Amino acid sequence: MIAAMSSPDRIGRFVVTGQAGGGGFATVFRAHDEALQSAVAIKVLAANWLDSADVRGRFLAEARLLRRADSDRVVRVHDVGELPDGRPYLVMTFADRGTLHERLAGGPVPWHAAVAIATEIALGLLVLHDAGILHRDIKPSNVLFRSQPGGREQLLLGDLGLGKLLADGSVLTLVAGTPGYMAPEQGIAGAPVSVRTDVYAVGAVLFRALTGRGPGEPDVVIYPGPQSTVPPSRLAPGIPAELDHVVLRAMARDPQHRHPDIRAFLTDLGRVTTGVSHPYGPFSGPQTATRMRDAAGTAAGTAAGTVAGRGRRRWVVPAAAGALALAAAGTVAAFAPWRDTVEVGSDTPGVRITVPRDWADQVAATGWDPDLLGVQGDPQPGVLVSASARDFASIADTRPGAFAGALPTTDEPDADTFLAVVERANCAPSDGALPVGAEVLASLRQTCGGVVLDDVLLRRAGRLAWVQVKQPAGAATSTADVVASVRLG
Repeated sequence: MIAAMSSPDRIGRFVVTGQAGGGGFATVFRAHDEALQSAVAIKVLAANWLDSADVRGRFLAEARLLRRADSDRVVRVHDVGELPDGRPYLVMTFADRGTLHERLAGGPVPWHAAVAIATEIALGLLVLHDAGILHRDIKPSNVLFRSQPGGREQLLLGDLGLGKLLADGSVLTLVAGTPGYMAPEQGIAGAPVSVRTDVYAVGAVLFRALTGRGPGEPDVVIYPGPQSTVPPSRLAPGIPAELDHVVLRAMARDPQHRHPDIRAFLTDLGRVTTGVSHPYGPFSGPQTATRMRDAAGTAAGTAAGTVAGRGRRRWVVPAAAGALALAAAGTVAAFAPWRDTVEVGSDTPGVRITVPRDWADQVAATGWDPDLLGVQGDPQPGVLVSASARDFASIADTRPGAFAGALPTTDEPDADTFLAVVERANCAPSDGALPVGAEVLASLRQTCGGVVLDDVLLRRAGRLAWVQVKQPAGAATSTADVVASVRLG
């Protein structure tokens, strides 16, 4: 066993504050950048590998790959250098909230939380693959968490020590990876690797999060056969059959039987919580908002209510039918199953809201059409959170949820127009405290059978937003907290 490197006082211009981790090839230290007043992580090559040209080259190649990715979803390299004894080091993003390995030490997480985690991992892999990079070592200890403003956190991928360029995937390779999470082809010297190799790994991490079991444990593995594991629901009852299908497909022994790429994996995950096939995939272009509105109008049908004013326009919640699982395309979701709330939002510039965690089974966040509110303008950022995004528009569905959508700056409704449009037929104005303050321009509470609807016209960061909160009648209202959490831009 290789002894851990003792902590130096300084590495280059950085003050070392402790050891954060490491292995046989390198040690990672926590350090403080005095010039920029920020925490960093510094990865230092182990002394016993100093004379290995291959290991040293791989260490520096990791820095180049990380710089090539250059994303908030992947650890960034800020600088490189050498210690006096010649060992190279990398100055990187410091993930102050630890690893997924640490969080799974206590056992599995609820399946919807596992899906959210796997989706975030897959979005990080999408960044790498689009940059022409294979990770080849996705596992819980390489999935990191970093603090963000407002108590949020960002999941990011680390350790590209085994990473390689996609263009080199068919080039002769050595056996490399972590048992249990490495695809079968990684255990065969000279076998080609591809994006399907990383698909296998994220499927294996999802398996671990769902079951609390390592995919490589003897009673988990099935041989022979096309599948490499038992269905997760056999080890953790309550997991949907559709999720079993996603995991087993991702972890198929034959790469040709897996999802062809990360986008296909994400689309499959999206179907788990909605039960609706997504006809154009989660990674559409700028016209997604219009297409999703049209899809919502078709799928929601008469389930949507009506509104008074401006020709009694049908009220269709934007993006309802196309809702995906948490953190779907265009979505930034700081989902933490160990907290009481979750912040979700559309991509920048966009809309963010914080809701109770048990509201957030599904999120649709690719945009909405302000014409639904009688406002002229292009599709705008918006986010919808509910137990069932498809059913949010129906007052027959009493489960709570919330919608927040930015309004265009070119056509802003006044308070009277807003109230006329959001007033619903067959609903009664309801008493109760609604959010007040200089930023709240108009608000209306209505009781519609078994639900209470709160509509708020809000000005924040120089823009208007429409916020709607739906809750069961008689429940304690969370409207004030949701409205206070709205962030625009």
